Amino acid sequence: MIVFFGWTIMTRLRLMKIEALASSAIHASRRDGILVPVTLGVLLSCGTANAVSGKGKIAAQDGKVGVSTPAGKVVSAQAAQGQGQQPVAIVGAARAEAVEVSGQSHTAARKLNLGKSVENDIATVYRLTQKDIQAQATSSSIDLFRNVPGVYVEDYGNGGIAQGFGMRGWSGNANGNYVAAYIDGYQRNMYSGAQSNGYNDLNVLIPEIIGDINVIKGPFDTRYGGMLAVGGSVVIHTADFYRTGFSQRFGSFGEARSLLSYGYDGGRLKSYVVFEGGRDAGYRDNAAQDKVNLFSKTTYSFTSEDKLSFSAQIYNANYGQPGYIPISVARVNPKAAMNMEDRGDKTQETFNFNFTHTHGNFQLDANLFVDNVYLYRSITRGYYPASVPRAEQNASIDSRTTVGAGVDPYWKFKLPLGMQLDLRAGALVHVDMAKAWNYPALNNQAIPAPQAYFGSINYFNKADFTEINPSLYLDMGFKPVKWMKISAGFRYDSFIFSDNVLSWVKPNNLLRQYITNWAGHISPKLGIAFYPATGLTLYGNMGEAVQAPNAVLQLNLNPSLKTSPMRSYEGGLAYDNTKLGFHFGADVYTTNASSEIGTSTTTGALENIGSSLRVGEDFDVRLFLIRNSHIELDVAANYSRVRARLTGNSWGYVQFVPDEQKDYQINVSAPVHFWGDPNERLAFNFAHQFIGETKLSTDGRQSSSPYQRIQGKLTYSNPTRHNLSLYLSAIAFPTDRFSEINYYANGVRYVGVEPRFRIQGGANISF
Repeated sequence: MIVFFGWTIMTRLRLMKIEALASSAIHASRRDGILVPVTLGVLLSCGTANAVSGKGKIAAQDGKVGVSTPAGKVVSAQAAQGQGQQPVAIVGAARAEAVEVSGQSHTAARKLNLGKSVENDIATVYRLTQKDIQAQATSSSIDLFRNVPGVYVEDYGNGGIAQGFGMRGWSGNANGNYVAAYIDGYQRNMYSGAQSNGYNDLNVLIPEIIGDINVIKGPFDTRYGGMLAVGGSVVIHTADFYRTGFSQRFGSFGEARSLLSYGYDGGRLKSYVVFEGGRDAGYRDNAAQDKVNLFSKTTYSFTSEDKLSFSAQIYNANYGQPGYIPISVARVNPKAAMNMEDRGDKTQETFNFNFTHTHGNFQLDANLFVDNVYLYRSITRGYYPASVPRAEQNASIDSRTTVGAGVDPYWKFKLPLGMQLDLRAGALVHVDMAKAWNYPALNNQAIPAPQAYFGSINYFNKADFTEINPSLYLDMGFKPVKWMKISAGFRYDSFIFSDNVLSWVKPNNLLRQYITNWAGHISPKLGIAFYPATGLTLYGNMGEAVQAPNAVLQLNLNPSLKTSPMRSYEGGLAYDNTKLGFHFGADVYTTNASSEIGTSTTTGALENIGSSLRVGEDFDVRLFLIRNSHIELDVAANYSRVRARLTGNSWGYVQFVPDEQKDYQINVSAPVHFWGDPNERLAFNFAHQFIGETKLSTDGRQSSSPYQRIQGKLTYSNPTRHNLSLYLSAIAFPTDRFSEINYYANGVRYVGVEPRFRIQGGANISF
């Protein structure tokens, strides 16, 4: 506690110094103090977690495990799945059972549980179920994460490219490369991507077949907290089964989407295939997108202890690129595109095997994957010397094959005196064999003799490389008493490069380099959680994540470049009262980074701007106002604040990080009798989000305005009539619609433009 108290004071003083220097640099008259409440810091020094002290009981009925709610209703696990309405923060306390509150999946006491699931992490974990996903009004897959506290989402409005996705003070204006994303055990970030190192494209997701999503805030999980997990990790599992059915959606700006599925349930053998096809003309000029997505999964249970699954996906998207236009143009003609010839397309084939063996207190998971990707993109930037024609484009090609495998054993032990211990371990390997090329183009044709200056200096790069990432991890969870859990572990990541790269070194001079590089890093993980009172859990964490050098854009400039570690500390608390239907969570964190990547306000190029420090707080609260067998009404609110500052030689601001976010949500579900069927229901979900000011330059002179986003969705469901579902949803930007995505270069602010209002409607049916 004393150590944490001292650390809190030192952090506050250090950040006050940074603020003073930054303010002095821009001759500001005010000081943005970074306040970490000392009293809260002392409290959080004990660590926190989330608690539900419910009085529900585990019950067995007809061979099925269920939960008895305080109202006495027994809900089977199968029936309960998918009945919840809203995202549930897995902020768990000291009970082992899961409590179903009127269909709302509210998992209790997970932080103090021993288990392999990430929901048992001593960390802030936020879980989305399929019902939570269905309640969202979305225009792209990334919108699923908008209401998670501390997560930043930016819809670039540029077709099928990776959208903005960040958390914990890490920019959303970077193709999601500060968040490690896993789908069925395979990390989907593109290492050393031509677009960015960790390019994180989640457009491949088909929302209907997602089983669950776990958002781990911070680099605190040993299995998923390695490469690129500087802001946190997203762990996505697809469903083992999906029913035969059909879905159709229409929306504003020529949007049409169809989903056709076939499912087979043979008991031990389950299989389904889903076809998704869509067309969206887009709000802006040159914003049309066509998408075809085919996913298939087969699961076979050899015994009650052994299960094998295989999935295959083929994805293709072709899209225009309206780009980012000067704000002066956007105010006159918001639909304008930078260049009608800019476009993109992506083809991806993914094959994934997963095997699970469970016997008593031992579990073994194994994963094998193969992924082929071809990605092309051209976009016209807005900064030019007078000699460069405006039709010139920044074009890039990334063609790669990624293969990998992992083995993850888990053991759980009972010790004398009621103590418990578990061990998680793993050996993983991730191999990219890629050809990545950034080059200037005219009308999507490479310029034979490019000028030295195009878009940004050193823009011309052509790399043929192999990047191998073997990793090992070990984690121990120890419960000396029922009300306390301690975790300790490490993760070792190694990166081996073989790189053949051609790049500009000075005007009219190309340099070919043959580079071999090895870099490695050990990331420690420590955590503590305890349960001092009914419904209350406290927790604390320390962890590291790592970023490897970029084989395309960094090793050519510094062939001996090593990894960049980021260390983060977290403290939090949660209080849950299932009798009242109340949840409150709070956490504070700080992250130190040795190598911050920013954007030049002169050329728009990425550049290393030195070390940085982030300090932030997240708060969330939820209350069930009505909770009975007929009507459910709950309200929720989130608040996040972060101060992200440079601490090296260049004192100032970290770019593209909103200083605060807040939102409130209202969710209601009630029975109706339109057709006289017993299970007809009508649900309404509403969310209003407020996003704060974002600095666009490190000196703080340039910034985007605060803005708001509103979403609502009305859903009618009738399980009796082939699980019929009808819905109508809307998304609105009532204030500034130029601030979701923007950057500043050469004295001009460039923006993407969101439509003022968007509406969607659709129907689902299954057999």
